[in-house]
Amino acid sequence: MAGENGSSTGSPWDGLGRKHRPDCKFSWLCVALMSALLSLLLALLLGIIISPCGGTLKGPEGSLSSPRYPAPYPPNTLCVWRIQVEDGLAIQLKIESLSLEGTRWCLFDRVELYEELGAANSSPWGGTSRFCGDVAPPTINTNSNRLRVTFVSDNSVGALGFTAHYRAIVPSDKCGGSLTSLEGQFSTPSHPQPYPHQQLCLWQIAVPVGHVIDLQFHNFSLESQEDCTFDFVEVHDSAGTDALSLLGRFCGSQLPPVLTSSRHVMTVLFMADEGVAEDGFFATYCARNATEKSSCQQIQVEVCLGLSYNTTSFPNIWLTIPDQQEAATMLRDYKTLMGLSCYQHLRLLICSLFVPKCTPDGGVLQPCRSVCLTAGQRCQQALGLLSILWPINCNVLPDSNDPVECFKP
Repeated sequence: MAGENGSSTGSPWDGLGRKHRPDCKFSWLCVALMSALLSLLLALLLGIIISPCGGTLKGPEGSLSSPRYPAPYPPNTLCVWRIQVEDGLAIQLKIESLSLEGTRWCLFDRVELYEELGAANSSPWGGTSRFCGDVAPPTINTNSNRLRVTFVSDNSVGALGFTAHYRAIVPSDKCGGSLTSLEGQFSTPSHPQPYPHQQLCLWQIAVPVGHVIDLQFHNFSLESQEDCTFDFVEVHDSAGTDALSLLGRFCGSQLPPVLTSSRHVMTVLFMADEGVAEDGFFATYCARNATEKSSCQQIQVEVCLGLSYNTTSFPNIWLTIPDQQEAATMLRDYKTLMGLSCYQHLRLLICSLFVPKCTPDGGVLQPCRSVCLTAGQRCQQALGLLSILWPINCNVLPDSNDPVECFKP
């Protein structure tokens, strides 16, 4: 039947002879696609609302966690929290639980902490710190009032994530920091009361060049254990915590000896686990002129003569060698390797470790990491033919070209 306009109401053709296409709202396929799209958008919106990720935290205390915690976090996630407390205060952050995909270098899923400081300051844990795996790190105290926390996950293995709590503290409540006066003191948190669990405190002492540092502990009481692997304090003869700079690791109730640096810097590290807590320690330090201790001495070890430096200083605090005579005895067997094509590279490294270079202030310098890597690349194969394994972990040496931090013989 024709309509009033002369066209058939059931015809797919319009009055101009063009074919009429039904509107999408009358197609079941369009309706299904639109419903699916709306469902997806709603799910994404709910995910954003229910699982916030990152942001700025400015209160005196607060909490943060990975998305969906305690449910597993999603893949391909990047969250950045910026914690800022009032000027003059510091931040104490405790990661209360941690369950992330773990590798040795935390390359995949990780939590990163970065203290946002000016050029005049430095983080007590050396810039960015990364954490992963299933063991929560010790409580961390900043030097400044700004801390950036970043959570990253890749597209593969996931886990439950993390949760953390922070609070603003006054500098006297935090542990660790930079000490630059000619004399000073520091102690474990809450001393003389028991220190809190899971603490990491690092004090960096730096006095004027030309001075050395005498460090003395008082009222010493840490959890006792044969290898000092639970609660301990380490003292390093450098601005960092490399293994070769270690002057000693201590725990228990016996007072450590008075320790003296070889240069104008010293680092003290305190670690406490989640177990037994004791009363801790109180320590004092004092700077004195380096000329008051033994000065540089001419190298007398035969295998190390003719290097780019000719003075050294003993005792060798890194390898616990008391004098040059003992160093010569220990190096006697290396002369049997003189026939190796890489011997000169090996000699430079071994001598710079056993008979280190003396600095003008009476201290000694470690060889730079590049010296070790070059010797290793050239000598590992030759030593392997003699069934001798490469004996040195180059990663413990300073990775620097700064002549104040290390040297190239």
